[in-house]
Amino acid sequence: MSEFRIKDGGGTGQLVRVTENRLWADSRVQTSMASVSDLLGYAFSWSLGVATLPGTSEYAMLRIENTDPGRHLHVERAVVSWNGGSTNYNRMLKGALYVGMTVPSANSESLTANSLNVGQSITAPASSQRWDEVGNGMTVSSNGVLAFKHLFGPGLTNVEFGGSLVLPFGQAYGITFQGTEVGDFGFTLSGWFEETHKT
Repeated sequence: MSEFRIKDGGGTGQLVRVTENRLWADSRVQTSMASVSDLLGYAFSWSLGVATLPGTSEYAMLRIENTDPGRHLHVERAVVSWNGGSTNYNRMLKGALYVGMTVPSANSESLTANSLNVGQSITAPASSQRWDEVGNGMTVSSNGVLAFKHLFGPGLTNVEFGGSLVLPFGQAYGITFQGTEVGDFGFTLSGWFEETHKT
């Protein structure tokens, strides 16, 4: 009786074996984000940290532009924390994602993405800005075209996109928030860059 085994690239796991003319296969399931982080090293997140809304208008808070001509940015998820407003603590927060937000001219600071890659320190191929907590959000000439909006209640909300929001090279996402009263919030967006598929 002979046996033939195939292991993964690192030699740490048995994926396939052939015994007595039978093929035995093992598999594992992981998210696209985990796969990209583990195998390709192009998973990142962008965070505003914790901030206080300056008023009840709609404010531009975050902008991310894809600067890699060979990759698309796939958005995995958005996580929003909101205290419900600092007076009543039960108010809603409206968040919106725009495509084509212009580069801020004031009230912004450069933002470096956090690397989510296993054992790698790759810099995200993106130009990113966030509100510097001066004035009324980032000063932009246009938010862009509305792509997605959501209402957030008090507490922590996790919005799963699973990579379905795709940002091509040269395009920018912009994130805005608006509350019915002033309150504290936090925001993190995560995703991965994947090579474009040419036909």
